[in-house]
Amino acid sequence: MLVAVNSVVGNTGDSGYGTYVIGNATEYLLGTQFNVGTYATIFTGGTATYAPQPPWPATSTTATAAARPPAAAARARRRPAA
Repeated sequence: MLVAVNSVVGNTGDSGYGTYVIGNATEYLLGTQFNVGTYATIFTGGTATYAPQPPWPATSTTATAAARPPAAAARARRRPAA
């Protein structure tokens, strides 16, 4: 799992990518700016969620704030169907 919050992902040159989603990988790119040559993300499986900003207040100071959305999603996936 990759969580990038209010970050800048970049590389130099005319080609290149920001992230690589492979297999069952899960990426959350929240408020993240991509300065890359070719692709923001290359997909060969898995999922990526892009959002203009995190779903929690920007003034959050807890170290676990970035883990909250992915953890909640994981719990939802494990729940048995009703």
